[in-house]
Amino acid sequence: MHGDCREVLAGYPPDHFDVICTDPPYGLHFMGAGWDHGVPDADHWREVLRVAKPGAYLTAFGGTRTYHRLTCAIEDAGWEIRDCLMWLYGTGFPKSFNVGKKVASHNGYGTALKPSYEPIILARKPLVGTVAQNVQRYGTGGLNIDGCRVEHASSADLAASQGKNPGRSDLVQSTCYGGGRPQQSVNTQDRWPPNVLLSHGPNCTETACGEGCPIAELDGQSGITKSSGGEPLSGEVNRYSIYGGRDRQRTGQGVGKGDIGGASRFFSRFHYCSKASRKERGPDNKHPTVKPIAVVRWLLSLTAPPVNGIVLDPFAGSGTTGLVAAECGLSFVGVESKRAYCKIAQRRLWAQARKEHKR
Repeated sequence: MHGDCREVLAGYPPDHFDVICTDPPYGLHFMGAGWDHGVPDADHWREVLRVAKPGAYLTAFGGTRTYHRLTCAIEDAGWEIRDCLMWLYGTGFPKSFNVGKKVASHNGYGTALKPSYEPIILARKPLVGTVAQNVQRYGTGGLNIDGCRVEHASSADLAASQGKNPGRSDLVQSTCYGGGRPQQSVNTQDRWPPNVLLSHGPNCTETACGEGCPIAELDGQSGITKSSGGEPLSGEVNRYSIYGGRDRQRTGQGVGKGDIGGASRFFSRFHYCSKASRKERGPDNKHPTVKPIAVVRWLLSLTAPPVNGIVLDPFAGSGTTGLVAAECGLSFVGVESKRAYCKIAQRRLWAQARKEHKR
């Protein structure tokens, strides 16, 4: 729908939407665009809060220079800030002034770095009662951990993780962060989802990473590491105190699981989505900041309820959130203040609907 989200959402009842996923203006005056004159203030997010169900999650992309304003506006509206995700990519371009052209003594100096990541704010509407009570009543409040796990790099990677994290309450307990909770066991399929997302660079292929790939950069800086494997622990209880004051003993030989690889294997990795392709964008899509479908799909997979969810995007742009919502079997409401972008979003959604109908 075309319009200001505050006015459009006024026509919706309270506690209506299950999840919000959006890419609001960053307030950077991007390419001189008038719609990007500022970060949406608390009034916008307060109206979004009203129509969201208790426990509903909000994910909002932000700019590195202005996400603090976005975070404060969301929090001031009454949302709980749960986390700040980092999406790393390799397609940013620096907007830097060449100082050396004006001042000879400063040849090689500029005014900006190359952008290679965007923060994504993760917030939640306050719960009614406990998490379990809220989920039972509204179907919202939890994150889909198992649906967003990071695949183990290999069978050796899995074995090494299991060796280091046996998940035995009689072996390892912690005295910090919760007072003696038993260590969690390793999932046999995938790693726990992190708050860092990686995209391959524009020059990557199916067989090799190209120049500027953040995955290759991370692995290059971390180096190729090999896990020592989990050595068996002695004693009935081995307690850890915070930051080094640990009391445990090791006996026996190390098992040497052979977990080899770079640091990128611990994070969510998206192949070939650092920038939305022409095919993804669709014909005549002139929106300058189209987000990749794969990243939005991961965010909705993490935050949406398992069935019958309604997704809201109050800053819908060219409709990527709607495309993903439909793909995932979720209902969708999008609001966009710029009429030209609203028409683009509608065309993309209709094109996908026709494609699904033919199937």
